[in-house]
Amino acid sequence: MHYISLASSSKGNAAYLATAAGAWLIDCGISMRRIGQLLAGQGQSLDRVRGIFLSHEHRDHIAGLGPLLRRHPVPCYATEGTWAALLAGQGLGTFDRGLVHILPEGAQTIEDLSVSLLGLSHDAAQPIGFSFAAEGVRLTQVTDTGQASPAIGQALAASDMVVLEANHDVDLVKTGPYPFYLKERILSPYGHLSNATAARLLAGHLGDRTRLVVLAHLSEKNNRPELARKTLVDALPDHADRLPILLAGHDPVDVHI
Repeated sequence: MHYISLASSSKGNAAYLATAAGAWLIDCGISMRRIGQLLAGQGQSLDRVRGIFLSHEHRDHIAGLGPLLRRHPVPCYATEGTWAALLAGQGLGTFDRGLVHILPEGAQTIEDLSVSLLGLSHDAAQPIGFSFAAEGVRLTQVTDTGQASPAIGQALAASDMVVLEANHDVDLVKTGPYPFYLKERILSPYGHLSNATAARLLAGHLGDRTRLVVLAHLSEKNNRPELARKTLVDALPDHADRLPILLAGHDPVDVHI
């Protein structure tokens, strides 16, 4: 399994997941052109993409979706609530509605990729994280959630690779420049995972199977990469020596597992 975090921040999110059967995008929160450029820089191409998975309808996850569906018409998978929110607005423009695919609850198989949905706690219509499995390898990606369900913990424990939000440091949010209402949103159960919450979640569920952790969706104003990493390392004294911890951001993170 080949995973590339193309962009991961409040300005835009997109990732690339490839198996023997083909490749998929996870969110399209940056322009189609930029996605193509970043993939080319990693020796990949949009032409290999067989479909798109959407976590939710917020702009930083779907900004490039409309142009991409018009230029590269591939199936686009999201929950019923996410598609209802997207189609109620005009942000996507005109595209072939036959590309709309609603993801049912539970696990399903798309080509050689097993896909399990993980419900999230976020201020969106029906947001989800994903647990993907192929070729004997499992990757779980969870971002944009204010809290984690037991199902998320179980998925993390069964994963070879974890991509997990570590959005902010609580003290930096409280003392930072954001208006009060936005601070409340970030810190609420429907906001984002803090460094400390992400660290506790991993400390409680990380097993020997996990070979790699990628911290994602770090806030530029309310976090520091070194602080996010240190918070996680301090929470995982039994794993820190063996477990690579990568930080996703504006530049690609390219890994094979």
